[in-house]
Amino acid sequence: MFSDINTSTSCTAKITIDGVETELSAVEYNQNVTPYLDVITPRFGAEQGGETVVFTGSGFSFTPTVLIDDRECML
Repeated sequence: MFSDINTSTSCTAKITIDGVETELSAVEYNQNVTPYLDVITPRFGAEQGGETVVFTGSGFSFTPTVLIDDRECML
């Protein structure tokens, strides 16, 4: 984990949804409640899929939704 990040900070963020960029002001990052993704393994896979992908981190919800290339993954 990032040990040099303050516990809580806010910033301006830009998101793109369906090609439309939007700027969000006062987005808050709180290390105690914001999920943190540390590692995704494997880093590369076959185009046809069918591989198991493992997400390692902390703060995930009990019922996360994972999308890869706009496809929902089985958990």
